Amino acid sequence: MTRAPDIPRPAGYPYGLMNDQGPAEQFGEALRAALLAGKFPNPNREGCPDEGLLKKIAAKRGALPVGHPTHVHIMQCSPCYALLESYRAHYLRRRRFAAAAAVLLVLAVVYIVYRERL
Repeated sequence: MTRAPDIPRPAGYPYGLMNDQGPAEQFGEALRAALLAGKFPNPNREGCPDEGLLKKIAAKRGALPVGHPTHVHIMQCSPCYALLESYRAHYLRRRRFAAAAAVLLVLAVVYIVYRERL
């Protein structure tokens, strides 16, 4: 058996966290970690999209193709990526809350209907 070549990782990136992933997933995780760690600073926020567009992308109401200039910018700008991730987390919490509320509503209706039939 031949050994797979070593995949370069950013300096300080812990080894052993991505053993079960392929090279593409490993690269994506390394890029995400580098973006969130501020390895791609943009202190003057040059070329950054407006927050409304980032919110639409996070809410999955404004998907962009991979080669779109805004998508490319987000993948090269730590502040934009961090902001996008915070919006994604916000919308994920909202979706989970809405799903939990819907489940509770269905359970309440089922309980009321069941109780009325007794």
